[in-house]
Amino acid sequence: MLNRSVLFILLFLGFGVGNAQDIWAPDPPVLDSVSVDVSNVNGDVILGWEPSDSADVEGYYIYTDSTVAGSVIWVLKDTVWGRTNTVYIDHNSFAGYFSVGYRIAAFDYSQNVSLMTDPHFTIYAFPYLEDQDCGKRVRLAWQHYVGWPSIEKYKIYRKSDYSANFVLVGEVPGSKREFIDTDLQDGVNYCYYVRAVSDAGITTASNRPCILVDIPNMPEFIEIVAVSTIDKNKIQVTVLADETTDGTNYIVLYRKREEEDDSKYRQVAKTRLKNGVREYNLIDNAADNVHYIYKAAVINRCGTKVLESAEAGNIVITLRFLDDLQFFLQWNSYVWWNGGVDSIVLYRQMDQYVPELVKREDIAFNDFLDDLTSYDFRTRFYEGHFCYYVECKQKEQSEHADKLYYSRSNKACITEFSRVFMPNAFIPYWVNDTVNSIFKPSALFIKKKGYYFAVYDRWGNRIFETTDPNRGWDGSLPSGKKVNGGYYYYYLIYTDNNNEIHKRSGKFIAIE
Repeated sequence: MLNRSVLFILLFLGFGVGNAQDIWAPDPPVLDSVSVDVSNVNGDVILGWEPSDSADVEGYYIYTDSTVAGSVIWVLKDTVWGRTNTVYIDHNSFAGYFSVGYRIAAFDYSQNVSLMTDPHFTIYAFPYLEDQDCGKRVRLAWQHYVGWPSIEKYKIYRKSDYSANFVLVGEVPGSKREFIDTDLQDGVNYCYYVRAVSDAGITTASNRPCILVDIPNMPEFIEIVAVSTIDKNKIQVTVLADETTDGTNYIVLYRKREEEDDSKYRQVAKTRLKNGVREYNLIDNAADNVHYIYKAAVINRCGTKVLESAEAGNIVITLRFLDDLQFFLQWNSYVWWNGGVDSIVLYRQMDQYVPELVKREDIAFNDFLDDLTSYDFRTRFYEGHFCYYVECKQKEQSEHADKLYYSRSNKACITEFSRVFMPNAFIPYWVNDTVNSIFKPSALFIKKKGYYFAVYDRWGNRIFETTDPNRGWDGSLPSGKKVNGGYYYYYLIYTDNNNEIHKRSGKFIAIE
């Protein structure tokens, strides 16, 4: 093939100097690479190429891609003057948002334009924050570099808010397009870029995307601050946990009997941790008034235990009948507070009346004999149900608490046998207003339901009746007239604490 110089001479000789014209396009340059400037947050793109072999090249046209209706159209972007100027920086590139393509063509002094080079497209990398085994990792993916026949490998570089320079964190073969980064810290912003290496040793860099790593907060503490029996077969375990955690973790409550080893712990309750919540009340619905040991743990959504509390147990009180209206009580100490117990209070509850304080001590005590033989049971009606419980108060506030806590035992209960005595005489109130001026059964610890008491005269006329065990006959007729002294008759129905129904009748005398 004739080169351009020979052809120019022939044209000059054949047509004359005045008619000579260069109509041949120069040889195209060789585009080596298009690389994003990772030192520049703007994502400038640096183009580098080998100059055209044609000596009369005046400069180069820079083209970039523009997609219209799915087709790539190459649009003139800029001009570089001078044959040996072989570097161009695109300061207005969108390579930080997607892969951008470039091509170059040479032009000569006669404005002949060479063919465009093969296109080269920048590497566009994009990170994802993923969950893996309840941990966080960054999956960095990218589009292959387009423009080389083959790629030997990709090198991955990373920097954080706390590092000045990018450092190499890994590399993958040229056939791969992703890298997994697991060496991460919570709350740190990481920036990455990918550098492609061709088989010829040429390199090019991607954009430098950044991502904030937000690892779910793990609780820094979990503590059982109180164990209390709140109802028959129900124990409430109060747990404090770090309120800065998110909602991906759970508190699980475990229980075993005191005499069992740790292999016997089993789950009895579970609740989700909530951000901003520190106190949780977990309920054991299957307690049966035995001494249990509890512990609480934080479990992540993968079922992995990440934090565990110290143990804590419940208080169990027992009651033993010694003699008539004498009860012996015993209970185990509450030893689970680091600061100890401030006070222990023993309560007694009779029937459904408000519990009354029996004894309070600022020092530990674990038993008590309750002697009720001198107790005045005439002030109220009592069916004979006696229950006892103790309550311990925390001495020193927990490190993670804003108040003192209490732990309450179960209730130990007993029912006394029924006692009914019928007097055989009384003095009406108008004769002598004394405690014996009302005729009624002397009944203790019977059931109120089903009670019936009536008084009849000697002719069988009913002159008084009631279903209230607290009421009695004062010696008056229904009309209000006072009766005469003499014999009268009574009829009594009551139910004892063994649920047996008793019917009694007899006579008595009203003394004037």
